[in-house]
Amino acid sequence: MKKAAEKKAVAAKMPVAKKAGRPAKKDAVLQERTDKVICRDKDTVLKIFGPSYKVSLILNEAMNEARAAETGLPVAKVLEVLKLRDHWCIRREWVEGVTLADA
Repeated sequence: MKKAAEKKAVAAKMPVAKKAGRPAKKDAVLQERTDKVICRDKDTVLKIFGPSYKVSLILNEAMNEARAAETGLPVAKVLEVLKLRDHWCIRREWVEGVTLADA
């Protein structure tokens, strides 16, 4: 029992990218925060959320983005919401261009 508790404590301190399975290429990681990682996966972008995020907030984010796309705004289309190794994720299409931060 003690070993399982130790493993769980170590896993809780690991960054989200390592727990969820960081992409093989370092340049695939677009942005990394304490409890969230955004990475490119071929022609899609995967946003991986850590355990501090409520599922309702993740689903709400995906719904708001889908609503924005329905209005005709030029936003990346949400392709799926999934669970990957106990982490909720949102997969979007990759859109070439300038980021809002760079603009």
